[in-house]
Amino acid sequence: MTKRVGVALAILSLAFLRTSLAQESTSDWLKRILDPATIDVTPFPGSQLNKKITVDTIRHEPPSKRIAVYMVELGQLDAAADYFTKTLQTEPLKTKDPRGFDYYRFVLDGEGKYPKKARGLTITVMRSPWVDGRAQIQMEYVPPK
Repeated sequence: MTKRVGVALAILSLAFLRTSLAQESTSDWLKRILDPATIDVTPFPGSQLNKKITVDTIRHEPPSKRIAVYMVELGQLDAAADYFTKTLQTEPLKTKDPRGFDYYRFVLDGEGKYPKKARGLTITVMRSPWVDGRAQIQMEYVPPK
């Protein structure tokens, strides 16, 4: 009996969450695009904001998260990572994706020499899974509590 009640509550919770997420409109998602200048961060020079991929990413994330996805040529992947290493004065976590391309993740969540407003920012520099021949710079910001 208790197990059935737990399952029913879980289903109701998921239904409520799905309903609340579905109530967001495209204009709500557009408002959640991160403007890096508001947290004293400058995008990699020559990168372009990809609004479609940004909005597609935003719609699956909690409302407190602001996101921006930028694109550059794939050959610029390492240069983009070097740029953020220098400008944020932070070393990334570096791994490889399944195809062997470098994958860099900058997490600004503690003390550091990066801009104080940027605390709560995560930047991922990787081969784009959505656009052939392009590198993707994904910025995700959740304001610290």
